[in-house]
Amino acid sequence: MIIGLPDGAVEFYVGGSGTKAVSERRQRNARASARFRQRKKRSEKEQDERIAALQKEVEEKDRMIDALQERIQGLEEVRTRDSCNYTDRGTLTLDTSTFARRLGQELSIPVCELDSLFHKSRAGGVLSEDDARRSVQALVESSDEWILDGNHWVQLKDVSYNKATDIICKMRFIPLPRLLIY
Repeated sequence: MIIGLPDGAVEFYVGGSGTKAVSERRQRNARASARFRQRKKRSEKEQDERIAALQKEVEEKDRMIDALQERIQGLEEVRTRDSCNYTDRGTLTLDTSTFARRLGQELSIPVCELDSLFHKSRAGGVLSEDDARRSVQALVESSDEWILDGNHWVQLKDVSYNKATDIICKMRFIPLPRLLIY
């Protein structure tokens, strides 16, 4: 049977076994379309998950960058501060003197090694303990910026530690970071 369509096209309808073949082809095409739509949804979902994971990673890296920028800004503030007074304490063999010297060189601040001053006074060197105390007190009062290095803080508690803006401790046996600034 031939039916004339309004746009001039002709459509054939076949009866019998041909109808069954067309019906099966339509069902296969419908199943294939459904599978394609499912794959497309799955791939869109996977892409969304990947995008979310990448966004999370970017946010984490942004937080890390912000933290590093804050640390850098803090170091710059230390350099530009009007008065930088440090005391460096720590157990023996932790290179506190080397650290203090390098910090002094980096910030262009005078460094006084308390251990050498007090060792001279105890070993019968040129300085007495009172002279060592007076020389440290003169440094603290004469300069706006200074670094005191050593473990003789008990003798100089009233002279230096009350005026220090930062105290740097390097510890070995306490379960904290090896360098602690407070």
